[in-house]
Amino acid sequence: MYIRSVHLDKLLILIVSEETACGLIQRAHSYPQIKAIFIVPRTKFKDELLAKWSDYVRIVLINELATRMNSFKSRWLRNEFERFHFDLFNTTESIGRTSSDLNGEFLTSQYLIHVIISLTPSVKDKDEFVDQYTNALKKYNPGLLKDVQEFRNGYTPSYALTYYTKPTFFFKELNMALRTRNVECLFLFRFFIRDIFDQLTQKQCQHSVRVYRGQRMQKEERHLLEQSIGQLISMNSFFSTSLNRKVALQYLGDTNIQPQTINKTEMYEEYVLFEIYANPECRSRPFAIIEENSAISEEQEVLFGAGAIFHLKSVHREDQGNGHHPIWIFQIELANGEEHELKYHFNRLHYNYANEELIKLSFSSFGLLLCNMEKYKFGFQLFRRILRNVSSNNLVEQARCQKIMGHITSGQHHYWQ
Repeated sequence: MYIRSVHLDKLLILIVSEETACGLIQRAHSYPQIKAIFIVPRTKFKDELLAKWSDYVRIVLINELATRMNSFKSRWLRNEFERFHFDLFNTTESIGRTSSDLNGEFLTSQYLIHVIISLTPSVKDKDEFVDQYTNALKKYNPGLLKDVQEFRNGYTPSYALTYYTKPTFFFKELNMALRTRNVECLFLFRFFIRDIFDQLTQKQCQHSVRVYRGQRMQKEERHLLEQSIGQLISMNSFFSTSLNRKVALQYLGDTNIQPQTINKTEMYEEYVLFEIYANPECRSRPFAIIEENSAISEEQEVLFGAGAIFHLKSVHREDQGNGHHPIWIFQIELANGEEHELKYHFNRLHYNYANEELIKLSFSSFGLLLCNMEKYKFGFQLFRRILRNVSSNNLVEQARCQKIMGHITSGQHHYWQ
């Protein structure tokens, strides 16, 4: 009776003995509120239980229970915060169009991430991040200050993936900033994003992999993807996948159709599984198996760098039988970021903003991008910051900053002249 009264948005985890498990598991599918069942078995029967029920439950020994519970909670919270957001690059409509009006959001997202990870690092980057968030949280959410202090004391670049996979507000804030292109937040996170990319590059898979990602999405989004087969798709945030198909399916949640309990969100959502083939020879974002570095070490996780580009190869609908929602299977393949057409438009965009090499960029490049994105206030603040730190002997850079700031103030937005 209690389970029926729990709201569908709540997360229920049951911990049961082997003796009570048999009857309970059969009935559990009637309750979408139940997200997981942990069975604590007699040691010698663990393998038998795994063979019988591994599709439905997690089976743990009593001495593993706390660790496995924390791991499940961490992954479930990450899955809730790691909402899906993508941009599409339509290769069939590019003839005769400029990079400024062609697939603008796709190119802007790609360039924004490129600039963030290419900015010249400073030893003060982490302190700036911690100070800004400490001041903000004191006012709006002081309960999270302990996470910031732990980060201040414990974070080093070699722990970037560990901190990314923890279910703290850092994960939520970073992915929200990437999805919404919140440039102020991304600028503060720049050292963290760069450290994650560096670790993924160091751990880069040296062989091809086939991985999976389960995701609920709006019907309109699924339909848009279906209509875009043959085109390119870019994942705006870091893209978490698993080598294990069952793990990916597990995070779709319960696919049972429950007409008596269905809520408005479920009416407009569909169940999608991405089957992804990734070849490390494709020069795109790095991807790596992060099991050794992850705070959730049992899911065979493969993480792709933010902005990873894929070819949409095919889609089909997989019916699950009576009483279950169908699952849409999208097959996608890691694309080569050096493809001629994509590289051509990306380079044109770059040369609009900077007279620098693509490998290493300055704050000026970021400032020009901000102005092009109509983030004038933050762009002005950034150029004022550059002006404060520029050498007194560098008259050319001083004049350039002052000219751009003048254009912003006067409303004449011709920054690259």
